[in-house]
Amino acid sequence: MIGMYLGIKFMISSAEDKAKVKEALIPYIAGCVVVFGAFTIWRLVILLLSGLS
Repeated sequence: MIGMYLGIKFMISSAEDKAKVKEALIPYIAGCVVVFGAFTIWRLVILLLSGLS
């Protein structure tokens, strides 16, 4: 939802506003990496632990 908002805002913004959108995009991407990375690590741990038993 936020990604769509930032994308639309980026497309219709002026040059100065595009810079602000890019600045807002960095924490959004970092948050996505953390969330999906944590899920992947959790899934890998569960897979490894279920293989041990």
